[in-house]
Amino acid sequence: MRFMRIMVGAVAMVCLFGTVSIQEVQAEEELVVMSWGGTWGDSLQKNIMAPFEKKTGIKMTLVHQLNGRDGLNKLRAQQNNPQVDIWTADNSSQELGAKHGLLLPVTEDMVPNLKYSREKGSEYSLNWYYHCPGLFYRVDRSPFELKGWEDCWDPRLKGQLAVPEATFTAGRFLVVAALLAGGNERNMEPGFKKLEELKPNIAMFFKTDAESIKFLESGEASVCSMGLLPNVYKLLGEGSNYRFVIPEYPQLLIFNNVALVKGRKNTKAAAEFINYMLSEEAQEAHCSALGLVPINKNAKFPPKLANIIPKESKGWYQVDMDLINQHLSEWTEIYNKRIKTR
Repeated sequence: MRFMRIMVGAVAMVCLFGTVSIQEVQAEEELVVMSWGGTWGDSLQKNIMAPFEKKTGIKMTLVHQLNGRDGLNKLRAQQNNPQVDIWTADNSSQELGAKHGLLLPVTEDMVPNLKYSREKGSEYSLNWYYHCPGLFYRVDRSPFELKGWEDCWDPRLKGQLAVPEATFTAGRFLVVAALLAGGNERNMEPGFKKLEELKPNIAMFFKTDAESIKFLESGEASVCSMGLLPNVYKLLGEGSNYRFVIPEYPQLLIFNNVALVKGRKNTKAAAEFINYMLSEEAQEAHCSALGLVPINKNAKFPPKLANIIPKESKGWYQVDMDLINQHLSEWTEIYNKRIKTR
């Protein structure tokens, strides 16, 4: 119906002013992308949305989410009248979105660049890029050089840690603590006990990517205990007071994904945008800006990552995201009660 109104308007313009180009008609279209703000959103707009808009004439609009679970909640609230065409989030949040009937399946016919993906993801949630969480810290404020997760428990860091909320990165920090204590996502009690031992070092809890680096920049914390490289990437380099470390074990891969939202009328154009997101051009621009690893196997690996992210490691740990989805709400309650209370 909206397309018909656009065409009727175009015909009227022809009658009044002469020929209207296809590009001018396309400019009436709009795609809404829901993603993160801050550094992530800035790069998405500059390196992917703006070039796509220029190439196609389709207007691109970005709306923000705090994290994948926040985005999921927004889409569930809009289910009867969705306001978003494309959603980027962690794969676990999107798998939940698919189970709630919020997303459309995507095929290689719809998104031809899928054939170049290192790992495609799932039918409803396509891998967009990946990165590795670790520690980032201020060398001018930390009392020693950090090398591993266990360093966060060092008593010399008393009152200096910024620690994530339980839901940040879909509970991965909780899983790291469990692994360090001899447990895993199937046996989380050792992790909660270990996190209780961390409480003297905790200065504050962060909910978002922006907060994780803001607390370090302001000097309120010296160490971010679950850092994402893109949040500190631009601050790294010769003479910098910031360091990013990927511990030897456990090393986690985080895939950030993209999905088509069900119930919108611009599905074809939205799939075209996702195809552009997975192109060499868009992958190289976005990943080089943020310190990410491209999912397109033909896209160039950002040179700056060579000394940061290991291409091979014996320490990679594959988190069971289905299990996390089942228990994260329960774990969050335990975390809030046992870790966040003084």
